Amino acid sequence: MLRALLAMVVVGSACGDNLQAIDAPGIDGRAVDAASDAASDAPDSGVAQLAFVQGPIDFGVVGVATTSPPLLLSATNVGAIATGPVSFAFTGSDRFATTSTCAAIAPGATCPVAVTFSPVIPGAVTAELTAGAQPGGAAMVTLGGFGVTIDGIFVSPAVHTFGAVTVGSTASAQTFSVSNEGVATTGALSVALAGTNPGDFTITAQTCDGAQLVGGGAPCTISVAFMPTTTGSRTAMVVVLGMPGGTVTGALSGIGQ
Repeated sequence: MLRALLAMVVVGSACGDNLQAIDAPGIDGRAVDAASDAASDAPDSGVAQLAFVQGPIDFGVVGVATTSPPLLLSATNVGAIATGPVSFAFTGSDRFATTSTCAAIAPGATCPVAVTFSPVIPGAVTAELTAGAQPGGAAMVTLGGFGVTIDGIFVSPAVHTFGAVTVGSTASAQTFSVSNEGVATTGALSVALAGTNPGDFTITAQTCDGAQLVGGGAPCTISVAFMPTTTGSRTAMVVVLGMPGGTVTGALSGIGQ
């Protein structure tokens, strides 16, 4: 279970009250620079072309019968003329949803697309989101998430985003709270950074490593700072393991500039 969860991330920068803009590694572990790929493939003139500027998106661990916070994707026109109105469709699972609408997108412009994940059974869920327009063609992005029964350790919030930070500078630490929503006391917890760019994030303070959380008792905390080592999107996750207690992850993301 831990190995499967270590391959999954959630990432983003704050955009709106509860929307999270994200850029994540692929579910198969490969990093994707979809924005540069789309731009390099864009027609020179006379054509509209939709693209998602993120790679495959992972919602991480979400409780069964709950809905994740909305994550914000970006549908971009990398062509030379405006697209027509954009429609969205999901294939592979009905556990993902969006209420976003996009009218015609001008060349170089972006339309935000908020997506949520609502698992109904435990386990991994994947789907594909396709954006289509005439003119504009089609663009697709892969979505994934993992449903869990909330009976054990639980991390809040699910995502911390640091926004744009100058390379070599350090953003203020943000804090996760880890609680035991089950009945039994957990085993000693272990805490680690994992994901695509764990070296760009640092655990600055925490009370979870080695702790045993009583069911329904006080939580422990983990504070993480962001210091980008290079430009572009940087993502990672905090992984907390308890035996017993289960495994939970908190997603981290920021942008180096």
